[in-house]
Amino acid sequence: MLGNTKLSSLLLVTSLIGAASTASWATTCSSTGVETPYTGTGTITATTEIGVAANFSASMDDYLKNTFIPAHPNYQVNMCADSTSNLEKAVTDAWAASNPSPYSLVFAADDTPHTLAAFNVYTNYLYAKGIPVVFGYLAGGGSGKAKTVSGISDIFATTITNNTISNASNALSGYTLSSTITGSSTPVLSISDPSKAPYGLKAEKALNGLNPIYSSGTPLPGTVPAWIKPLATYANVTKAFSAVGTDVPVGFAAESQICTHINPFDDGELAWVQFTSADTTYGFILQQYAVFLKTSDTVGSAINSDIATKRTYPTGATWWNNFLGNWCYNTI
Repeated sequence: MLGNTKLSSLLLVTSLIGAASTASWATTCSSTGVETPYTGTGTITATTEIGVAANFSASMDDYLKNTFIPAHPNYQVNMCADSTSNLEKAVTDAWAASNPSPYSLVFAADDTPHTLAAFNVYTNYLYAKGIPVVFGYLAGGGSGKAKTVSGISDIFATTITNNTISNASNALSGYTLSSTITGSSTPVLSISDPSKAPYGLKAEKALNGLNPIYSSGTPLPGTVPAWIKPLATYANVTKAFSAVGTDVPVGFAAESQICTHINPFDDGELAWVQFTSADTTYGFILQQYAVFLKTSDTVGSAINSDIATKRTYPTGATWWNNFLGNWCYNTI
């Protein structure tokens, strides 16, 4: 499924050109988020703000720019892409101050819109199943990336069939991080903050699964085991992804960030492993839920209705599942 890739953050920057706006807006993003406007070509009659987990930002960029806005030329959508925790905190902080949610919809990277009492009283639904990956750029590739790995064995010492870890009970059995990655005195692995970003929490689980191979010390989130020091932690998965090849040679990210739909990199320039085990021990697959928070919001209602239709039309969520497949998510 992988082919050409480029940074998701670059795609978001270019979306500003494709969805340029002369209107101004008050950002509701935290300092770690990225705010992007999408504006129709007609007279703007209604605007909304949505919060989108960083891993899904490039996919949402595609949907808004190429599907929703062309069909609604009088609407503007402002997207804040950030960690799930930051997005949900913005909502709960607003409610605590007796203010409305800053977002009409939140697209989380996990199932908190469905499981947390503060959110599950609102309409919520599964919109994607995310796949964590660990990856690095190959030597001589990556469009001039300074920090590279020489092959898949530099990420995992044992070659993994189809670049996939999918076993249930022994998902990490026999797979060890290479000493060329773990023996450095400078940061060698990037992850998104496990306390804020669901993809960071899955990265933490993967590292804990490897911990017994190297050490019997305290697993994360306790003291970082010596074998993976130093570990570079970033505010969200976009920042952790962007650090690979510049700050660190290897990082944990979302498969959607190295997907066929993005360019200019190709398989010959990436070494990567995806974590597809969905068992209760590892549970790598992320059940990503959206929550519809402002039913009176005109544009938010239109987005919610359009996605609801595409998730069930014509049968088996054909449109939406094709869209998810194009962006390297598991279908729903």
